[in-house]
Amino acid sequence: MERILDSVDPKSSEYYIPHHAVFHPESTATHLRVSFNAYANSSNGVLLNSVLLNGGTVQQELFSIISRFRTYKYAFSADIQKMYRQILVDESDRDLQRILWKPNQFAPVETYRLRTVIYGTTCAPFLATRALKALAEEEQSEFPLAAATLLTDVYVDDILGGSNNLEETKALQHRLIQLLKKGGMELHKWVSNHSELLYDNKNLDYVFPSDSNSVKTLSMQWRPTSAIFTFQVIVKLKGNFSKREVLSNIARLFDSLGLIGPVITSAKIFLQRLCLQKLNWNDIVPPNDQNDWLKFLKDLPAANKLEIPRCELITNPVTIDLHCFCDASNKAYGAVLYLCSKNESGEVQINILCSKSRVCRIKATTTPPRLELSASLLLARLVSKVISFIQVPINHIYMWSDSSIALAWIKTLHEKLRTYVSNRVKTINTLCPNFDWRHVNSADHPADLISTIYVN
Repeated sequence: MERILDSVDPKSSEYYIPHHAVFHPESTATHLRVSFNAYANSSNGVLLNSVLLNGGTVQQELFSIISRFRTYKYAFSADIQKMYRQILVDESDRDLQRILWKPNQFAPVETYRLRTVIYGTTCAPFLATRALKALAEEEQSEFPLAAATLLTDVYVDDILGGSNNLEETKALQHRLIQLLKKGGMELHKWVSNHSELLYDNKNLDYVFPSDSNSVKTLSMQWRPTSAIFTFQVIVKLKGNFSKREVLSNIARLFDSLGLIGPVITSAKIFLQRLCLQKLNWNDIVPPNDQNDWLKFLKDLPAANKLEIPRCELITNPVTIDLHCFCDASNKAYGAVLYLCSKNESGEVQINILCSKSRVCRIKATTTPPRLELSASLLLARLVSKVISFIQVPINHIYMWSDSSIALAWIKTLHEKLRTYVSNRVKTINTLCPNFDWRHVNSADHPADLISTIYVN
């Protein structure tokens, strides 16, 4: 930041941003951060954030980044140190980032303007990520692999990279460091499942936890030494819950890949049950529902014992198949994907890739076959999305449903079907043309779990 010594120009636009310290005890690097409130009223009633555009999203979504991360045998994560502070704001806009500051309690108030992107403004995430994208595009010819990683495997300032070859991964790590230095940025808080990616470079600021510890990797808890993902669900029990508090508890269950999809879906069905009772948001949940919700919350920490392999593939696979399942009930419908990989000796490894679910509408009078078709459509959209970004060669894709009627519709020309069914069948076959749809017995159906677990 720079101090302002001249007098205020009445013709210029200025905005003074309130700021305060925020303490993050769980942070491994920065325990104290400065928070800027660009929503504060100015003297003329105009908020800074109200006149800023958010710029949109230029990075890939969390779902695709973590899904790709799970296909690497050798993986690492790192954080771009103080990324916002490395990106300058145009000089003509800096007076909109003014602050008042006292070096100590006895000193007079001084005026400063911030020269770099700050937390708290609507456009800050776009400016930072767009600058990162520009750096990758400008240096793409010199650093092709590192630039590709910056363009596809970065979420805000967190990088998730890797490959299936150790030397290639070490080279990628080295080139990423060089590329970001071109933009005046540094990487720190390195984490990896292989010690050579950390200890071979004594200049790295790394974290290598023991087998019992985990590090937060975007939305997941990652134990690098044991190569697993875990969850960290924290539950606060109390006497009586309002409908608002139930919703708040559900919102804390963030799972970008849907690995605990059945748990979250059952909680959403419970909230739907409360909505049918026409409770206001601050109304206390009725006693019977209170008991059901408390039982659910007490059982919820069991999710912390769940261990999901970080790497989905067997070592040196020769074939990789994608098995995709969908199912529906009168409460919810969902889809789940599994990667099945086999090596030369015939060993097979099957791991869950992701899942998606939807709660059925409250007032809908849809028939079971139509719900099954909706589940098939959800599956088709999920599969189409996954194959668009996953960087492993898929030998065959199997689409499984236990609904003979839905399967018959999908294999029928959509022009011969009624409008509701026809529209969905057309979309399914457009997203997944000539895919191998098959029937699975309900007793052997893994997607049945996501549509039949309820809070009761």
